Amino acid sequence: MLPKLFDHLANSIASAHQQLQFEAASAVNKLLTLRNWLIGYYIVEYEQNGEDKAEYGDGLMDKLAEILVEKGLKNVSAPELRRYRKFYDVYADLGFVFALERIRGTLSHELILPENNDKKLMQTLSAQFKLQENQKQGTLSHELENVHYERLWARLSFSHLVEIIKIG
Repeated sequence: MLPKLFDHLANSIASAHQQLQFEAASAVNKLLTLRNWLIGYYIVEYEQNGEDKAEYGDGLMDKLAEILVEKGLKNVSAPELRRYRKFYDVYADLGFVFALERIRGTLSHELILPENNDKKLMQTLSAQFKLQENQKQGTLSHELENVHYERLWARLSFSHLVEIIKIG
């Protein structure tokens, strides 16, 4: 039989491992959700503002997927890119949560935004945030909306969110 102190040591290590393993998985899920949202954002921005989009037309996703695979990215097939675009369209307001995370310093500047999109995306998100703040300052709906998006991002993986999109 193991001494009580030794058993406590083993249990403490196992507990710390399990908790941190859960936290790591949660962080990975959050960052993959952010990655997929940003891919959708970049595609939507390109489609709305891209001068050369007519060159690709309906083949945009196929060509983009081809180039991204050549660059070594995973999970960027044309259907996945369409899914990321749809994800952004449905959950554009998740940018509010990402902006808050950036303000809190949780997410690194370099991870989120390439040099050309930095100001535009942050201005867009900041404007949305300020508009929401001004319109709903101190109201219950504002608090519930914030909680809703933060919970979505914190608790559901991207694959869960995609399933919800299919239902709606």
